[in-house]
Amino acid sequence: MSQETRLAVLENAYANMEKRMDTIEDKLDKMQEEFKSSNAQMLKVIIGSAGTVVGAVLSTLVLVIISVQ
Repeated sequence: MSQETRLAVLENAYANMEKRMDTIEDKLDKMQEEFKSSNAQMLKVIIGSAGTVVGAVLSTLVLVIISVQ
């Protein structure tokens, strides 16, 4: 195999590898954005649940205080 042929084969292989790496980077970026989005949604659910629990505890305390009097 001549040096020009080897160089052409290597350039082609490098170009293919570069395309694949770009595709992988794009997919990783998309996954990162989806992960951030799902974390934000989960945080909202946790805060809402915590608010509900705090409200229930306060309501129970108010009922106990009213019942004692």
